[in-house]
Amino acid sequence: MPTRRFSFDAPPVVEVVISAQFAPIPNLGAAHAGRYWQTLIDRFHDDWAQAWVTHSLPLDDVFESPEPAFGRLAVSFSDPETSPPRVQISDASRDRMLQIQSSRFIYNWRQQKDEYPTFDQLKAEFDEKLNLFLQSLSTWGMPNPVFNQWEVTYVNHIPKGKMWSAVSDWAQIFPWLKTPPATDGAGSNLQVETQNGIWRFQLPDQRGRLHVALSHARTQQTGASEPREVASLTLTARGGVSDKHSVDDGISRGHDAIIRSFEQMTSPLAHSAWGLRREQNA
Repeated sequence: MPTRRFSFDAPPVVEVVISAQFAPIPNLGAAHAGRYWQTLIDRFHDDWAQAWVTHSLPLDDVFESPEPAFGRLAVSFSDPETSPPRVQISDASRDRMLQIQSSRFIYNWRQQKDEYPTFDQLKAEFDEKLNLFLQSLSTWGMPNPVFNQWEVTYVNHIPKGKMWSAVSDWAQIFPWLKTPPATDGAGSNLQVETQNGIWRFQLPDQRGRLHVALSHARTQQTGASEPREVASLTLTARGGVSDKHSVDDGISRGHDAIIRSFEQMTSPLAHSAWGLRREQNA
């Protein structure tokens, strides 16, 4: 059967995150992240020699369980206050960032200009940096990571202006979106001011979940004096790793679920504005 593929000339995506989670490696901390940064400089020279390095609290370890996670995104374990920090290393262009903590390796693309790398390109970069990290662990005499979860996230910002001017216009972008009716004491209809929602979908064969979050937000653009108002749509696919299902397989399945769901949940009007292109591949 032919597989329908598509791309956008000007998609609303502002960030892509690819992450591999593993059982905590004892004693893996900021010093090792610093040594890894030097390895990046040795390998890629100026791209990472002018990097920005910051420390943040570690992210919780998150596990998708087969049971519905009512009221929660997933099951989390860890104590951020006592765990080693998460080290964030941004490259010279500031549109790529590596994040390392004792139980995660994360690669971010963050939009800085009107360029949109393909997912294949970002995945190849993630693989390259992760393999370098694994080689570094071996050089340092540290154990190989035991991977337990994979994760892919796409963050989309649709700014107020061309496609919507009031939250009530969001249905032009998301045709399935319904706003509950509301009236005042005199029976006049009330105008919706803001809107937020979270949906969770189970992937086939209980391989993980697709998390969808739609929110009304304000964001600060680089170089802008005032924040802009956006409809923020975040899609995160996450699932477990086993002998039968690798990190690579999960990331691929998660990415496919995200992009195909994004196409299905947005309107032809939005597709036209973002320059949708379709092709048929055997």
